[in-house]
Amino acid sequence: MVIFLAVVVWILAAFIAFMMMTQMQKNKSKDGDLHSISGLDPSVLELIKNVINAEVTTAAQSAMQQTNEGTQQFFKANTETLTEQTKNLLNPMETELASLKEVITNLQTAHTSTSGQVNNLNQQLTDLNSSTNRMVGALQSPVSRGKWGENSLRNIIELAGMSPYADFTTQTSGQVDGKVGIPDVVIRLPNDSSLAIDAKAPGSAYEQMVGSESPDEQNRLLEAHIAAMKQHIKTLAGRAYWNQFENSPEFVVMFVPLESMLSDALRAAPTLLEEAMKDKVILASPMNLLAVLKATFHGWQVFHIQKEAKTVGDLAQTLYRRIDTMLGHVAKAGRGLESANKAHNEMIGSLEKMVLPTMRELNELNIVSEPPKELEITQTPIRPLNVPELNEVQEDDIED
Repeated sequence: MVIFLAVVVWILAAFIAFMMMTQMQKNKSKDGDLHSISGLDPSVLELIKNVINAEVTTAAQSAMQQTNEGTQQFFKANTETLTEQTKNLLNPMETELASLKEVITNLQTAHTSTSGQVNNLNQQLTDLNSSTNRMVGALQSPVSRGKWGENSLRNIIELAGMSPYADFTTQTSGQVDGKVGIPDVVIRLPNDSSLAIDAKAPGSAYEQMVGSESPDEQNRLLEAHIAAMKQHIKTLAGRAYWNQFENSPEFVVMFVPLESMLSDALRAAPTLLEEAMKDKVILASPMNLLAVLKATFHGWQVFHIQKEAKTVGDLAQTLYRRIDTMLGHVAKAGRGLESANKAHNEMIGSLEKMVLPTMRELNELNIVSEPPKELEITQTPIRPLNVPELNEVQEDDIED
């Protein structure tokens, strides 16, 4: 565009110079004045000025129009390119925003649907916390702890399968040297012996230890728990439950209702189990006691099987003897039937030889109106009882 304007201006300048030289030559031929160009005709100068202004204006307008068109085309192309690039950049973002909107919608729906469940769960947790606090408060009482231990013991006995056989009895008392002892449970063993179980293991110090947050306080309470268990072991050893029942094993089972209550004590005092064994006290956690009762249940099963097998054997011997006696009666009945058959045949023979001939003679004399009926004799042999054992018994009877 700049080159075009320069060309236009150069053409105008050349045209002006040409017009000036032409006018100067005219003036020279007329006046001979060569000093300046002031002798130019004002109309010519005005014409030149107007021509130059018109050409410059036209060139400028044309240049500005072309510049505007080029600028518009440039900005239009750049705008389209920028729009396309921006669209390409924003399309993935639009997709992600749509996905995010869907996720947010789903989360809002899920929150709405689960808010009620969360409220119910919070209420249940609150109720459970209250129940737990009440239970902890109740278990702080020695009587309540004893009842809880007895219930735990009964549940383990039922889980071991001893209940259907009624092989346990709660609160059974016995006497030793005039003193009455009442173990919590007495398990009857298959050999007519009994096993005493105590469920009143001390646990107050251990419960306080579990609720404490101070390590020093926990260690102190654990030592107190071990001391209480040792004292209870001595108490059970002094009661000597094994002397209260006949054929009882010389030990008593001390049931500890929590696995951790026993394991923590044994971890801190490894000799506790050996000391209890010396005092004829067996420390049993729920799992250990369950294993012992399962073994006892299996022993009862074997005992019942053996007992029933003996009963079946006795019944078989009795049945054999009774069948043998019945076979003797059958053989005797057969011999009686054979004798009756022989007597019957002899009676028929006598009838044919002695009675019927006389009746025929009477018929011939027309004393009776009908002749005597003929007898139809059917001889069915008696089937003997083919029992070799019976023959041996009969021979033994004959020899005797």
